[in-house]
Amino acid sequence: MIDFHLARASLNILNIRRDSISQLLNLASIRPGGRYLVVDDTSGLILAAMLDRMGGEGRIMVLSDNESPPAWPILESMNFGKAITDKCVGVLNWVQAEEDYVPVEMVQPERQDTVTGSEDPKALKLKQKELSKQRKREAVLEELNALRDELHRGNWDG
Repeated sequence: MIDFHLARASLNILNIRRDSISQLLNLASIRPGGRYLVVDDTSGLILAAMLDRMGGEGRIMVLSDNESPPAWPILESMNFGKAITDKCVGVLNWVQAEEDYVPVEMVQPERQDTVTGSEDPKALKLKQKELSKQRKREAVLEELNALRDELHRGNWDG
């Protein structure tokens, strides 16, 4: 995999050779069941190598400068499966990782959980859509807060 990307687009993996990634994994003591913080700007090469070494056991928290989870083409080509990546990999933006960060969603007014049947059908449907959107935003916010709590609890191996 590394040789392919070195020959094809070496800048995407920052010219990391096989021996370099081996040393990185060895010196960082990457092992199954470990918990690691990672900054990966190599199209997912470091993340994929760590997941491979960990065998789907443990946790990796990736800190990124992107607003949304970055595209990791190398990780995708390794065919780990969504279940393993969801279980083992968490992604936070640098700003979200700060302890005093407050998401915009947390300062919005509370929602109304009830929809009354006395309104006209269009208004009722619009309210239901808004409630559905709000529930999705709350789920995303809950996931973000869980990742932030996990990061700040510590106990990272490297």
